Amino acid sequence: MPHPSLDSFFFWNSGSEAIEAAVKLARHATKKQNIIVMQGSYHGRTFATMAMTRSKTIYGQNYGPLMPGVFEVDFPYCAQCPIAERCEGKYGFENCCLDPVEKLELVLKRSTAGNDTAAIFIEPVLGEGGYVPMPKGYVEKVRAICDREGILLVLDEVQTGYGRTGKMFATEHYGVQPDILVIAKGIANGFPLSAIASRKELMDKQKAGSMGGTYGGNAVACAAAVAVVKAFKEEKVLDNVVARGKEMKAMLDGLKTDGKTSKIVKDARGLGLMLALQFVPGGSYGPKVQAKCLEKDLLVLTTSIYDTLRFIPPLNISKEDMEKGCEIIKQAVEEVAAEAEEAGRAKGANGEATAPAAAKQTGGNQLEVDYTHA
Repeated sequence: MPHPSLDSFFFWNSGSEAIEAAVKLARHATKKQNIIVMQGSYHGRTFATMAMTRSKTIYGQNYGPLMPGVFEVDFPYCAQCPIAERCEGKYGFENCCLDPVEKLELVLKRSTAGNDTAAIFIEPVLGEGGYVPMPKGYVEKVRAICDREGILLVLDEVQTGYGRTGKMFATEHYGVQPDILVIAKGIANGFPLSAIASRKELMDKQKAGSMGGTYGGNAVACAAAVAVVKAFKEEKVLDNVVARGKEMKAMLDGLKTDGKTSKIVKDARGLGLMLALQFVPGGSYGPKVQAKCLEKDLLVLTTSIYDTLRFIPPLNISKEDMEKGCEIIKQAVEEVAAEAEEAGRAKGANGEATAPAAAKQTGGNQLEVDYTHA
């Protein structure tokens, strides 16, 4: 665990169930109802987690009324921040204006007071929202607000946990202690297992039997989880994530700065092997690159409401396979950029709009941290 205080666990089957367990624990332990989530967040598709998911409307559309008591606040998404885009380089991911902290303070004054708020839920790297890591300094200030107001800080590491970002848990990049940590996906390498970790003093407030389920923490899934931990140690998985992540990130950064592709690339970002490439709006470049990658036998996924591709290779991907994948992605982006340039020239010849304008280099969401681990 990223902190010794996380000494008590409850096991469920899926990430959504674990999020609901975290909501139950937070409400029960604090005797408060309201929950604050981030704009762009994804926490699941069960009834309660639909209300907490703010990445796309499709997840909760026509299922209302959803669980009440959920409030939304801005996430520090520097590539889409109007302040960063208009300050001529003064602010960006490396020097975040931290306006979302001010927005959080306003939510606590206008919408849900601290003594009505049980927890704040944060993904250290937005998942469905675009693979957007938090800038340094943000979560530390949120932690201080939580301490001041008696609010529990819940980190949703369903996607980021178990080595995905180059640390066992993404919170280790920031050095912030959560009150509740939510884990799933990688914990059992595909077997249905999830968990919440918290302090014993909080967990013990719940009566025996108030949390549970037929299949939660079943023996087969737990055996798989034990095997995963063993493989991490024996195969030095974290070392591989750090090395391969640097290679892929370098390729994506190159696409952002190269003259052949920079006109269609808005941002390259991520941690470890949880990386993203966001394109300039208006050209639907992401799906076009995705299609070209598929033609070259490589599967990639889009994500978020913005034109973004996400890259989540296996944590044990070899150097050779990473080189092949990076070359395919690079070729696909170059081909789409060339087609956009040609289309722009054709329009220009007809007196229409020309090639896509170069992307604003606002710093994006790139966390430059020490990737080494204990």
